[in-house]
Amino acid sequence: MSLSIDTSMTQGSIYAQLQNMQRQMNALSNAAAVPVQQALHRPLAEIEPVQEGGPSAGDKIGAFADLLKQAVENVNTLQNDAATAQTNFDLGDRSLSLADVMLSTQRARISFEAMVQVRNKVVEAYRTISQMQI
Repeated sequence: MSLSIDTSMTQGSIYAQLQNMQRQMNALSNAAAVPVQQALHRPLAEIEPVQEGGPSAGDKIGAFADLLKQAVENVNTLQNDAATAQTNFDLGDRSLSLADVMLSTQRARISFEAMVQVRNKVVEAYRTISQMQI
């Protein structure tokens, strides 16, 4: 299973993308929780063969890093847009309504909270992996 996000979606669906990524991370975490002894006693026929020619681990790590960077940039953009809208509204810009300003502010807040939750899951996964016995 690999983590994937559809980059063709709009910024409004960032929260949905982050929820999907969190579900995938939970599934990976649950799969990693299988005791090592059970994995060692599985018949060889059940073990999936390594596929040659597929993306390497370095490519997957790079893609994941790019994905996280893009998510952080999207959250930053939403926060900057919300701050600009709020400042323009405070200065008397009549093209913006209070509802528009509040929506952009809440959109930025929700996307930030979702990003923090993803960060917490990544840190939790890192701690779990670092505590595994080799």
